[in-house]
Amino acid sequence: MSSFFLKFSGKVVPGKKRGWSLGFPTLNISVPQDFGLDCGVYVSRVKTPLGIFLGALHYGSRETFGEKEPSIEVHLLDFKGNLYGEKVEIEVLQKIREVRVFSDAKSLKQQIAEDVAAVRGLVV
Repeated sequence: MSSFFLKFSGKVVPGKKRGWSLGFPTLNISVPQDFGLDCGVYVSRVKTPLGIFLGALHYGSRETFGEKEPSIEVHLLDFKGNLYGEKVEIEVLQKIREVRVFSDAKSLKQQIAEDVAAVRGLVV
């Protein structure tokens, strides 16, 4: 899977660390409000100062936590480190699913694990 349908860049900004608490730390990305991506979960490739990584990207509201404003966050597979303040370039490769509201954090964590498995399976 080498082609992408959207490419953008943004700065990594601090979030609320919910991804860390769920076992799936994410980069929260600051980008313009309307940058041309429909809400959903996507396979992505992320170029960082520390290398290029596959990612599970979420764009949309986080209504499970009562947040209606859309945001962009991406879990980098096989990454450990800190990229706060760094600029990253993201290639959106394929949509996995629509955004959903989950009844609790445990259900969300299970879905994120399935999303990460889907990213790995689609890119092999």
